[in-house]
Amino acid sequence: MLPQQPEQKRILTQPRARAGVSPFASGKAASKAASPFGDATEQRFTDSSEPVNMSPTMEADARDTAPWWTKITLTQVVLAGSFTTITLLMLATCVVVWNSGAISLNDN
Repeated sequence: MLPQQPEQKRILTQPRARAGVSPFASGKAASKAASPFGDATEQRFTDSSEPVNMSPTMEADARDTAPWWTKITLTQVVLAGSFTTITLLMLATCVVVWNSGAISLNDN
């Protein structure tokens, strides 16, 4: 028989953080809260109201002389066709239901 050894207690401890401090916070604390809008002393806009990269001698954009129907894409045709088909099927169903007498507008 083996001699019995005194039972040892294992205590698992975790290092404790200071109360109120996030465990996700960086090690260095900011002296004041940073503004989400940036530094107040930072100048964001230029003093001039003139647009950038423009001059008074710029030429106008060339006019597009192609007719409007040449710019219609297949996607636009499919969308218009499906919308029209669904709307016509809905109205046709309503006409069939009306003609069958299922819709009554409180006629006595």
